[in-house]
Parts: sequence; structure tokens; C-alpha cells
Amino acid sequence: MRPPARRSSALPALLLVLAALAGCAARGRPAESVDELIRKARYEEAVREAARLREQAPDAPATEQAWKRATAALLLHQARALAFDHRAEEALVKLEEAESLLPDDAAVATWLAKVRSELADGCITRAADLSASSRLDDALASYERALAYEPGNSRAREGAARVLLKMNYRAGLGETYYRDGVRALREFWLANARALFDYTAKYLPKDERIGDRKREVRQLLAEDRVSIARRFEGEKLFWAARNEYRLALLLDPDRTEASEGRDRMARECVAAERFSEAERLARRHEYDKAFEVLAQGQALTAHSFGDFEQMRGEIEEARLTHLYEAAFDLERDFRFEDAARAYARVLEEAAGTYGDALERQRLMESYLAEAAELYARALAAGDGEEALGLFRQIEVFWPEYQDIRERMAAIQSALATAASPDTSG
Repeated sequence: MRPPARRSSALPALLLVLAALAGCAARGRPAESVDELIRKARYEEAVREAARLREQAPDAPATEQAWKRATAALLLHQARALAFDHRAEEALVKLEEAESLLPDDAAVATWLAKVRSELADGCITRAADLSASSRLDDALASYERALAYEPGNSRAREGAARVLLKMNYRAGLGETYYRDGVRALREFWLANARALFDYTAKYLPKDERIGDRKREVRQLLAEDRVSIARRFEGEKLFWAARNEYRLALLLDPDRTEASEGRDRMARECVAAERFSEAERLARRHEYDKAFEVLAQGQALTAHSFGDFEQMRGEIEEARLTHLYEAAFDLERDFRFEDAARAYARVLEEAAGTYGDALERQRLMESYLAEAAELYARALAAGDGEEALGLFRQIEVFWPEYQDIRERMAAIQSALATAASPDTSG
């Protein structure tokens, strides 16, 4: 005798769901009522009704789907109104939200394609105007926005490619480079168009030769651009190399070496900008900032590490020279105590030796000691010739030392008075 079958533990829950759905059906098939409201273009009512039903049966797939259909219908309706009002960006937000609710809805997909194409066309028009005005960076950014809206837009790809070639040409790469690049890309676009024409003319939707031919052309041209990019990279023409890698990706978006090269060159371009910024800071004597910026750039570069090390040495030399010249200026102003400290700092920064800084520091210290000794002796000598002679010894190398000028003047006046004949009798 066969043992009785074990009942599934999920059966009571399933029965509850079926009972709930049966109850809903008895009350007028709510999912259909929501759809009826959608058909009558009463979208907000449909959303409210679907939300009410979902609240009553939160675990029922049917009510959840009804709410998604109603919400997507309302979003699509709002998006159409925004699109007709030329507010395509806002319409796109609504449509993308609707797509997240109903990924396979044909109406949402159609309007998404329409709005994205409209936005892409606007970007392409702006990019063409910017390019004609020689605002190439802005033009490229506008073409790239167009491709973000519509990745397969051939006009945006072709426009971006021409701008990249023009940017490199204006960077000094020569007319031959530009002419050859334009010719190669033109041949690619023509080959693309020819392949599509053949595809349409022969009605061969399953013929894979067309796709193979286009892929082969793309790969060959992309490989050529990568080769040029590597040459520029080796010559440390990082901006030009990055543009070539970007060109390669326009032709063959899946080419890994091109995407890696583009990212690598982006880092090198930032490093080069840091290098130039460090030079500018050093010229303004902002050496600490210069070293900081230089370190940031050096952390990014893979090609110019030696250049950064050389620049670090040059900035260090410039900083020490600046410190030495400041010390020498203090010396010329007879500020020997400050000069001695400044020369000491030069020696500290230079790890013990820098030109004649050590000798000049010692000279400053000898001036300080000698002046102090002579001054003390002069004070002890009183107000006579001996004191005057001692003050004059200080005056030879430090004419502005303390109050020696006033003291010398007073002694000279006293001596002159004493030497003059008394005519009072």
C-alpha cells in the first residue's frame, strides 16, 4: 500500500492567493477595470485605482502589474506632452522611468527612441555650429552628448571623428596627417553606406557577409588609429594620442587596447597639466605648492617620471637660489643678523652645502661678534679719540650698527669744541 502523499507547506499560501484573486474577480476584475481607465486616457484615475487594489492585495502579481501599467501609461502621457512642448530632456526622464516599469513596452520604446533621436539631433546641430566657430572642445563634448543619447548615431560619430582630427591638426601635427585621416574616415563611412545599400538592394536579412565586411573595415581602421596613437604616445604627444584612441573607439567601441589607451592618456594629460602648473607656481616662488602639484602629477604618469624628477630638481635649485638671493639682499642692507639666519636656512635646506653660503654665514657671524666687541670697547673708552677710532672701525663694515653714527657725531662735536680757542675774555 502506497503511503499518503505529503502535502506541500506552500499549499495554504497558494490557496490564500487564489482566494484573494477570486474575490477580486468577483468584485469586477480590477486589473481589467484599470486597463479600461487606461484605454479611456483617464491615467491618473487608473493609477489611483491600481494603487488601491495593490494595497488590498500587496502580494498579488496581477495587481502589481496593473499598477505598473497604469503608472507607465501616465508617465508616457506626461512625456508626450513635454515632448510636444519642446521639453525633451524632461520627457526623457519620464520615459526612462516608464521603461524601468515596463521594459518591453512597445509604445514606451518608440517614444524613447524618438526623444533620444531628437536630443541627439539638437546636440549635433550645436556641435556643428561650435566646430564652425573653432570651439572644438565644446563641439566634441556636444557630439559626445549626442552619442550618449543615441550611441549608434553615425552623424555624431563622424562629426566627433572630424573634430578630433581637427584638434590634432591644430595642435601642430600637420596638414598631411589631417588630410590622410579625413580620407581614411571618409572611406569608412562610404563603405558603411555601401554595405547598407547592398543589404537593402538584395533583401538578404540573414546574409552575415554584410556585417562581417563592415566589422572588418571598422577593425582595420581602428587598428590604424591605435597604431598612430601609440606613435604619438611614444613621442609624449599625450593629447594627440588620446584623440587617436578616441577615434579608434568611435570606429570600434569594443577595442580594449583603445579604451585602455584613452584612459592611460587621460591620466598623462592630467599629469602634464600638473607639470605645467608646477612650473608656473615655481616662477611665482610658491615652491611648496609647486612640489605638492608635482607629486600629484608624478603619481599619474607612466611615461614622464624622469621629466618629473628633473623638474623636481630644477624647482629645488630655484628655491635654494631664491633663498640665497634673499639672504644676500639682507646682507647688502646691513641686516647681518637676519642675513646670518637666512644663510643658515639655505644650508639647512641644501643639507649642509650650497655655493658660498657657509662662508657668507660665517662672515655675517664674524661681523656680529666683531661689531659687538668694538662697540663695547668704545663705550668703555669714554668720549675721546680712542672711542671715535673704535666706532670708525665698526663703520667700515657696518655703518648702520646700533647708534654709532649719533655717538660719533657727538664725540666729533665735543672734540671740535674743545679744540677751538676761548674768545670770551
